[in-house]
Amino acid sequence: MRDETDREQAQFRLALLDAVLAAGERRHEVVEAVWASADRAEAGEKLRVLLALPEGTPPEVVLDLPLGRLTQERRLAMVREVEELRRALVTD
Repeated sequence: MRDETDREQAQFRLALLDAVLAAGERRHEVVEAVWASADRAEAGEKLRVLLALPEGTPPEVVLDLPLGRLTQERRLAMVREVEELRRALVTD
């Protein structure tokens, strides 16, 4: 990483990808939580708890997730990006 801003951006991107991948793994529970919610705010809070989203990770990353991001191809691309980000953050 070139500087602290790059590091923070990489950490934020990693948190977003982790949230999306966790939502995919728990997709049935995610749908149930959203379906049972009265509104977006409640759905977001349920997702924050269900997926143990870290502080600063917006639940909208899951609420606004296009289903096309859950294909095998896209999931594998996200997993590769997560691995690259973790390597970059460790070696810095």
